[in-house]
Amino acid sequence: MDAPANIASVRYYRFLPYWAVLQTDLRQTTRNWVWRVWVLASIAAAALYLTNRFTMHSQAQIVQSTNKIVARLLEWTALGTVTLVVAFCSGAIASERGTLADSVLCRGISRFQYFSAKLHARLIAVLGTYLFLTLTVIGVAGFAFPGLVTWSGCAAALGSLGAILGAIVCFAVTISALCGSTVLSVSLLWVGLYTLGFALTFLPASYLTPDRLIDAAPSILQGLYDSRELYRTMGYAAIAGGAASLVGLIGFARTDV
Repeated sequence: MDAPANIASVRYYRFLPYWAVLQTDLRQTTRNWVWRVWVLASIAAAALYLTNRFTMHSQAQIVQSTNKIVARLLEWTALGTVTLVVAFCSGAIASERGTLADSVLCRGISRFQYFSAKLHARLIAVLGTYLFLTLTVIGVAGFAFPGLVTWSGCAAALGSLGAILGAIVCFAVTISALCGSTVLSVSLLWVGLYTLGFALTFLPASYLTPDRLIDAAPSILQGLYDSRELYRTMGYAAIAGGAASLVGLIGFARTDV
C-alpha cells in the first residue's frame, strides 16, 4: 500500500526536446564543411587584404583610413558570406528529410519545437560567426591604420548588416523546411534573393536598401548616418524574417516528411 508514495515524482520539461535539437545542431556546426570554408576563407581574405594595405601604407606611404578599409572588407564579407550562408542554412532541414520522421519526430518533439530549434541554431551560428569575424577585422584594422571609425558607427553598420543577414537565414531555413532537397532549396533561395534585390532597386532613394547600405558603409563607420533610416532598415528586415519564419513553421507543420 505504501509503494505509490515511494515513487519519485516525474517532471516534464516542455522545452527539453527543443534544447536537445538546438544543442545538437550547434555542436555539429563546427563539423560542417560549409561553415569551415566560410570561416577559413574569411580569415584568409581579410589577412591578405590587410597585409596588402599595410604594406602600401608603410612602404609606399599611401595613407588609407580605417573606415574605407573596413567598409571594403564588409562589402566582401556581405557578398561572400551570403553565398556560404545560403548553402549552410538551406540544408538545415532538407538534408534530413530521409530520416526525419523516424529518427526525430517520433521521439516526443513537436514540429514547432523542431523547426524553432533548427532556426535558432542557424541564427546563433551565423550571427555569432559573423560578429566574431567582423569585430576581429575591425579591431585589427583600427590598430594598424589611422582611425576614422567610431564605436556607434561600427555598431550601426554591424547591426544593420546583421539584421539583413538574419532575415536571409530565416528565408533559407523556411525554404529548407518546405523543399525536399538541399539543391532545390539553394536554387529557390538564390532566385528569390536576386528577385527581391532587383525589386528593391526601384524604391525611392530615401530607403536604405542593402546595396545602398554597403555603399554608405564608410560614412556609417564614421558615425555619419541617419539613425531613423537604419532603424527602419533593421525593422523591415526583422519583419521579413519573422514573416518568413511563420510561413515556414505553418508549412512544415503541414508537410509530409
